[in-house]
Parts: sequence; structure tokens; C-alpha cells
Amino acid sequence: MRIAYIQSIGGASGDMMLGALTDLGMPVEHLEEQLGALNIGGYRLEAREETRCEMRGTYLKVELEDPARHSPRKLLATVEESGLSQQVKDRSSRVLNALWQAESRVHGEAPETLELEELGSVDTLVDVVGSAIGLEYLGIQSLHAAPLVIGNSSPPRRAGGYSNPAPATLELIAAAGAPVS
Repeated sequence: MRIAYIQSIGGASGDMMLGALTDLGMPVEHLEEQLGALNIGGYRLEAREETRCEMRGTYLKVELEDPARHSPRKLLATVEESGLSQQVKDRSSRVLNALWQAESRVHGEAPETLELEELGSVDTLVDVVGSAIGLEYLGIQSLHAAPLVIGNSSPPRRAGGYSNPAPATLELIAAAGAPVS
């Protein structure tokens, strides 16, 4: 069984995860081709090499051309109705459902009525589904991570400031029983 291990120093965005999978050998062209099965538009991928804290890596940015927000139901339907492999659909759906359950708990709303901010964009769909595509391409069946380092910055967001990690992230950590430091 092929496994991957994440040593996250300060979190991992979807763009960073896609970049890491590209560095491990997934061609950007393969990702673009597979994402085409979602039959969505309004985005483009931009791969660039970056150095942060003296570590080099690929940053695979999802550039949104359409700022539209979608409901959890619509995004899940997009995945389920796609021509992607069942493994990619299943992984993507599990992650998306976990995200929306966490957001629901934080906001005290049912997932069906939840109005998503950042998580309702095509960017979220590309990050999550793209990561599932990368794991499948690389033959990775199991993903593990070192304890997550939390509480060392306050990133901005459209809806105003928040703690780090964000409340929904804390919900995800608690639900997964993930170790933190």
C-alpha cells in the first residue's frame, strides 16, 4: 500500500496540496484533463515555483474567473454527475461533506440551508476534487499527517477576522481526532 505523509508547518491550503501532488509527479495537464470531467468553468490553473521559509515547492493557484457561490447540494451533484472515477467521487464527496458538516456546526444551520462564503466557490471544488485526482494518479491509498501546529497567525477573510485555526477547521480537527501541537 502506498501512503503519503504530510509534515505541515503552518497549515495546508488547497493550492498548496495541489502543488505538493504536482511535485510528487502528477502532471498539471493530467489534472486539467481530469477536472474537465466536472463540466464547470470559471477558473484556470496557474502553476509556479515558490520558496517559502527556504523551502521550494510548486504553488498551484486556482484563479477564479467567476465569483459565483454554490450550495453544498449543487457542488456535490457536480461531483456525482461527473465522469470522474468512483474513487475520486467518493473521496471528494467525503471531504466536501466533512467541510459542510463542520460549517453547519459552527453556524448552527442544517447543511441544506447553509450559505457558503469561500467554501461555496469553484475554487473549493477544484482544490478538493483535484487533490483526490492527485492521490489516485499517484496510487496513494492512505494519507497521514504530523500533529498540526495551530494558533500562530490570524489570516484575513472576506467575512472579517477570525481565529487561527478558523472555527470550522477546529471542528474538522475535533471530528477527525487529529493531534495538534
